[in-house]
Amino acid sequence: MLCLFSDDVKFDNYYFSQLRPRTWPQLAVFFFNIGFLSSIETSCAHELIHRRENYAKYIGMFSFSKIFYLHFKDVHVATHHKKMATPEDPFFGKLNESLYGFAAKELVNTYMDQWNSEIKRIKKQHGSDCPWIAYIVFNKMIYFALLQFLQCFIIYKLLGWNSLKYHFVHAAGGLFFLIFANYITHYGLERRKDKNGFYESINKYHSWNFVSSNIFWGIPRHSDHHNASFRPYQILRRFDEAPWIPYQMIICLLMTICPPLWKWAINPRAKAANDFNAGIPNNYVSFNYMQPKTAQDKKVERVVYTYAFCWMMLFFYLAFFSDATIVKPMAPVQMPISDLA
Repeated sequence: MLCLFSDDVKFDNYYFSQLRPRTWPQLAVFFFNIGFLSSIETSCAHELIHRRENYAKYIGMFSFSKIFYLHFKDVHVATHHKKMATPEDPFFGKLNESLYGFAAKELVNTYMDQWNSEIKRIKKQHGSDCPWIAYIVFNKMIYFALLQFLQCFIIYKLLGWNSLKYHFVHAAGGLFFLIFANYITHYGLERRKDKNGFYESINKYHSWNFVSSNIFWGIPRHSDHHNASFRPYQILRRFDEAPWIPYQMIICLLMTICPPLWKWAINPRAKAANDFNAGIPNNYVSFNYMQPKTAQDKKVERVVYTYAFCWMMLFFYLAFFSDATIVKPMAPVQMPISDLA
């Protein structure tokens, strides 16, 4: 992708020289597809950072470096898996919170959480009265920032500013898909506090599961992932009694970009799951595959699938018929006969 957008380096390869997107619609479709591919890569990286081997963790962190999210490993493993489904978790989407509000909150809170964790770690290892230089020398966030700067510097020197500019766009697209996955996997499923102020233990009712294949490296079987985070994605178990969103993740993406539709469709399911976990009867909608569909479930499915169908028709038109998005090879330059003579 970086070679495709370079203005400083010319390539003889047909795909790099002839098929570069040139209009805004072409760029939008191109980066949507690149972002989707990046989401598959970050799903794989998520699997790697949960492995016990250090080399696997480093490979996973390299993938997150492409979207400027190197600190994700520490925040995800040390914070998310301990505080999931609570307001203290930076990856928790509260009921009625939109994807856009959640994205801003996650970006800020994950950085702040990791900075605070690093300060606490340094104080614990070197004493609370350690010199200020220790907070720089021993702070992983400083080294993460330097590595990201070095990555951008190398891209700029090798391929030029235009490639670096689109690297930022690619990072934004990949980051959006990662934030989307964090948003939908725990949306609205909150752990209860007891009378002493302690949260209940993590269980299968605190994560959403999805209809999907292993293309997302087991993330759709999210309840079992939080039950045993070191379990490889190939053997994650399916819990039909756990909360399920009965739509493919691409349909969930289309729903979340329209917050009123997402909330109307998913809020009742989240409330039903929370009520069931608390022992409160709620038969308005079902929330898993063990319960029969209610009349409201069927109504929601009709609306959601109609909405998704309209999007798919738009994508079909843009992909095969629209001159605005179809990338055509550049016509060869014809030289005048007089110039040839």
